Amino acid sequence: MKYILVTGGVISGIGKGVISSSIGTVLKSSGLTVTSIKIDPYLNIDAGTFNPYEHGEVFVLDDGGEVDLDLGNYERFLDITLHRDNNITTGKIYQNVISRERRGDFLGKTVQVVPHVTDTIQDWVARVAQTPVCATGETPDVCVIELGGTIGDIEGMQFVEAFRQFQFKVGRDNFCLVHVSLVVETSGGEQKTKPTQQNIRELRALGLAPDFIACRSKNPVSDSVRSKISLFCHVPEQNVINVYDVSNIYRVPILLQDMIKLIKVQLDIKPRGKNKLMRKWHDLADTYDITSEPVNICLVGKYTKLDDAYKSVINALEHASLFVNHKLKLSLVESEDLEEDVQNSDPTRFHAAWHSLCSAKGVIVPGGFGHRGTAGKMMAIRWCREKKIPMLAVCLGFQLAVIEFARNVVGLTDAKSGESPEPSENVVVIDMPEHNQGQLGGTMLLGSRTLYFKEECVLKQLYGNQDRAKERHRHRYEVNPEYVEKLKSAGLRFVASNEEGNRMEAFDLSGCEHPYFVGVQYHPEYLTRPLRPSPPYLGLLLACLVRVAAFGRDKFHADGDKLFCRACNVVIEHTRKNTVERHYKRKPRFSRFLPRHCRDFHDFDRDKAAIFGILACRGTAIFGLKNRDKFLPLCTGSCVTGVTAVQSSGSCVQTVRGISWIAICRSQLKNVKSGGLKLGNILVTEDLAVYRVVRTVLLFSRSVHRTSLLMSEENVPKTAAQLKKEKARQAKLEKFQKKQEALKAKAAAQADKPKEAKKKPVKSEKPAVTSYTFDHEKGEKKNVSGDMPASYSPGYVEAAWYEWWEKSGFFKPEYGRDLSQPS
Repeated sequence: MKYILVTGGVISGIGKGVISSSIGTVLKSSGLTVTSIKIDPYLNIDAGTFNPYEHGEVFVLDDGGEVDLDLGNYERFLDITLHRDNNITTGKIYQNVISRERRGDFLGKTVQVVPHVTDTIQDWVARVAQTPVCATGETPDVCVIELGGTIGDIEGMQFVEAFRQFQFKVGRDNFCLVHVSLVVETSGGEQKTKPTQQNIRELRALGLAPDFIACRSKNPVSDSVRSKISLFCHVPEQNVINVYDVSNIYRVPILLQDMIKLIKVQLDIKPRGKNKLMRKWHDLADTYDITSEPVNICLVGKYTKLDDAYKSVINALEHASLFVNHKLKLSLVESEDLEEDVQNSDPTRFHAAWHSLCSAKGVIVPGGFGHRGTAGKMMAIRWCREKKIPMLAVCLGFQLAVIEFARNVVGLTDAKSGESPEPSENVVVIDMPEHNQGQLGGTMLLGSRTLYFKEECVLKQLYGNQDRAKERHRHRYEVNPEYVEKLKSAGLRFVASNEEGNRMEAFDLSGCEHPYFVGVQYHPEYLTRPLRPSPPYLGLLLACLVRVAAFGRDKFHADGDKLFCRACNVVIEHTRKNTVERHYKRKPRFSRFLPRHCRDFHDFDRDKAAIFGILACRGTAIFGLKNRDKFLPLCTGSCVTGVTAVQSSGSCVQTVRGISWIAICRSQLKNVKSGGLKLGNILVTEDLAVYRVVRTVLLFSRSVHRTSLLMSEENVPKTAAQLKKEKARQAKLEKFQKKQEALKAKAAAQADKPKEAKKKPVKSEKPAVTSYTFDHEKGEKKNVSGDMPASYSPGYVEAAWYEWWEKSGFFKPEYGRDLSQPS
């Protein structure tokens, strides 16, 4: 087992939870099984009784544990199921030690912080690290531990001492410490490292030496600052990692990939193979940055002054919006601001709240506790029901929606909840048997429960048409079973309940009466994942885009002899089975740019390239002007209007979704008298993200012969990689130019020198060569003066050699014999 401890310094809330989750995500992409532990040094037993304004939301696990919201980050990033013991608090440790002392486990010894409390912490960490957290049941390979608070806090000293001992207990080869520190920036932009140096000096004084330092900053830290931190903090410079602010949270794992490589080397972690997890995270981060079309959602809550109070709800909405390729534009409205009392006391706040509510495409009414603000929530629910605005009510919102329906539709004007102090004869929402009025902590219905769908509904379609589903609960009140039949007869359909059928889990008014009016008693946001959004939240976003009816149903519907795809309403001309299967099973050419629910749901023809509602077709303009009815509505489900046929002038300029388009029809391009236009499709946009994506897709698409994008390359802001590449190219060009100039200068200098007359070399006369020839008939030698022949036959031998042969005595020629023949 490998342990990675993440600590923080300088300030709290610096991002240790996101960094811990990101470390686990990158390790999981290597095929490893990762678990996480969060340590909170406060004396509370758990987070169940926390004020949302102090610590944010309370996250609920499958086993009913009420824990810190950071464990929600771990589950969402790593896609694992944690347990209540994965959250360690000082209260839990002391409760464990004291209970053991009462049982006599210490045999009368004096119980002290060291060693009894520190040993309990070490044993707890070692035990929880071995607990399986994934569906396969495998024992984790790596445990990422986040120590809450900051180094130097007095309440966290026992945990620091425990890990000082723990690093020697498990061995330095199995233990790694990552310290997260803030690099302060002055008003002038200068980065200061002194707080980091002081904090790490204090950490080393406590017996822990960091292996890696994660420098949190607003802007990237310069190399000189990293070198300075490395010098004064006794850490290699390559282990000083810059974790600056990025465009979205999904880019943090991508940013930490280099650090994880160093951690693997230090801990000798051998990957078990690669998977496509990091590629999916890249696509998710790119989708977040590229998506520009907003969808307005209004959250009507009681704790809207702190975003972390609705952390999981906001994440669920964000995951669903990315799933449908839209940018979430969330408005937080305090429920009390919608009440009539505020209209008299603060009219500005009242009208601002109602303006946000009325301008939203969809409304979410989340959970909460207490009577405060319930009147405002019920007014928002009534507005959504009567005006047919898509709405999702969760937990308390579910109960208030039932009360509002009972008052305004059934006619029970005094309907109320048992949580309200006002007396009433019609208590529509009552206490649950699990609720203990005398004790608040852990007395609710907590943890994962199975709900059963009783009839066909939109909610069941969103869950994949399954008969049952598991969701997490956290509530003290439920709908009174005595009023269920009366509410049903008035039109409120309770579509899901528990196995016994006496506890209502969900209602649904969606259909012909309302586009999406759903309430759930459970908390679906606890099980949302970035790559797998929660079904009720996804339904809300789809309803805002008028696409919920097509989701979860049969992929095709017949209309006479024609077959239509429900996702994009494209006609499939051939109804043969293989053609239909290819239509939705074949992967699109640019599937990474398509909405996720359409990647396996629908495939465009190979002659078209689709991206975020931008359709490029062979021989037509960007929007299919020749065959508009065939190509619209687009895959994103929103029918683009305002694009008309090309006029006689050959151009059509419209503004769609804030983007200016100019479409030139190829057949009428000859009528266009604008200079610089080339054959193909022309796009004009001021949105840099749209420009880059469209440019990438269209230029590499086989369906477009040639594309001209009317945005000057000089005016386009360049990325850091592009600037670096351009700088290298410029340096290479300057070097080449300098070399050419040097050669030209050298040539010019030589041209200026007076030319000296070259002396022609005197050819020496070749001396005559004496050769011998033989007369074989007479057997005598003859002199032949002149040049030697170019080649010799066996009958001709060079004279000098013959003289040497004769003088040496080694060879005596036999006159009269043919030398060409062997002797």
